[in-house]
Amino acid sequence: MKKLFAIFLFLSLFKLTAQNPDSTIRVFFPDNRYGPAHQIIKDSIKKTVSDVGHYISAGVGGGHAYGIGGLSAIFSYSIAYKSLIFTLTRAGSSVFSIGEIGRNPYYTASYFGFLMGQTVRYKHFMMSLSVGVAGANIAVTTPDPNQFYGQINYNLKSVVSVPVEFKAFVLANNGIGFGIHFAENMVSPLQYSPFYFGFSLVTGYWNKLK
Repeated sequence: MKKLFAIFLFLSLFKLTAQNPDSTIRVFFPDNRYGPAHQIIKDSIKKTVSDVGHYISAGVGGGHAYGIGGLSAIFSYSIAYKSLIFTLTRAGSSVFSIGEIGRNPYYTASYFGFLMGQTVRYKHFMMSLSVGVAGANIAVTTPDPNQFYGQINYNLKSVVSVPVEFKAFVLANNGIGFGIHFAENMVSPLQYSPFYFGFSLVTGYWNKLK
């Protein structure tokens, strides 16, 4: 009897859900906004996030190339349409060293790229993962006892690269927010692919006016 009652209860709930799918959406996605599944999971309440959003971020942090650490700076502009996001990023990184020239490992790297990807957007939060193409400059020098300025291991200018970026922003309501920005700019060979990390200030427009 208990098994029959459990089956009956399950079928009743399934029928209720099938007749009113929004009830399930409200339970599991109470504040759903644009995400990769936005074509399937519709907003069940009035949207506050605009179809089109603009995000401008600038930050400083760290990075490394060929195992050599340094400081980095990242500037990025993104425009989002629903779950799609298109980004322009300018990033630069270099060793900050007060040691003797030529006696410490050194690198400098930069790229300017166009990327596209997927994003999940809420009123006060945005997260995205993007990949694209860029023009990069990378130079790596390591100490060499026979050369005062060290040995040049790798030196590329205006080479085509493939940046992969992850961003997560906590935002004020169309005002000032903050976030983090990770980027790996892939070149060949991969051991010379610079990594960038930055804490960012964020501004822009992404919410509907009420």
